[in-house]
Amino acid sequence: MKIYTSRLFLCLILIFVMSPFSSAIAAQTDVYGSVVLNGLTMDLKEKPLVVNGNTMIPFRTIFEALGLSVSWDNKTKKVTGRKQNLDIQLELESKYGIINDNQYLLTQSPFLSSSGTVYVNLRFISEATGANVVWDNKKKLASINTNPRLNALSLQEILDFDLLRDDWSQKQMEELGLKKELYDGGTIYSNEIVTYKFYNDALTPSSIDIHGSYPGPRGIHVGETFDHVMSLFPQHSDWHKNGEGVFYGPTNYPDKPYNVGPRGSVAAYGNGITAITLSTGHEPFLRIFVKDGIVTNFTFYLIVST
Repeated sequence: MKIYTSRLFLCLILIFVMSPFSSAIAAQTDVYGSVVLNGLTMDLKEKPLVVNGNTMIPFRTIFEALGLSVSWDNKTKKVTGRKQNLDIQLELESKYGIINDNQYLLTQSPFLSSSGTVYVNLRFISEATGANVVWDNKKKLASINTNPRLNALSLQEILDFDLLRDDWSQKQMEELGLKKELYDGGTIYSNEIVTYKFYNDALTPSSIDIHGSYPGPRGIHVGETFDHVMSLFPQHSDWHKNGEGVFYGPTNYPDKPYNVGPRGSVAAYGNGITAITLSTGHEPFLRIFVKDGIVTNFTFYLIVST
């Protein structure tokens, strides 16, 4: 009986030690970090913890600092943060995070500290809101930049664009004297500056393409350089200039990258053609086309009536 009891006790210890929760608790007691938000060190009651190379921070602290409303469901052990078109959900001990109904694999699961505080991944939350995060491993310092000039493209910036009239009907297009062309699946109305594309009998445009010298959000226009466009938005510290991938926002690619929250990404199509996609989390989203480093046109997609 003593041998059996000892073996059982040993097994229980091994199970606890090998569990993700216990590894987080073990790691969190050793290394503390600090957070600087827009140049100011955050005064935190509960210190950030560095767990398996990830900066973990009390969930309410980071959500509220980044302008999100926050809620905690004690029954489901789920944290929710909301801001305009952004919805972030994290569940205690789950290896997945949810952004606007899209699932992402986390590098460190949320956990409950020995003091009863729920900790979440600082980088995941910050990048989901479009903020830029830089980690100084030597100083154990996380710097977050939410400077409006280097913020994610907002839905309001898109809606404020002069030529973005999603209430224009095909009849109004004809009255304005735009050139009409039929294509397989719909109708195109255009002039030397803009092209409105309608699917079949749709009442409003499905896309608006700007190919003339007319400035878009943040002054982006045809003839602008790739480097200048990129300088208008935040970039991850590990983003490689002129490369491919996500330069701000969640870095895992879901099936529909324009529907996951604030994010900017770059894709190369060959022959010197590159597309910069800027999304706000819901329709519409903006795609900027570049050839040999110069903007050739930019298109607003999935325009819907409001």
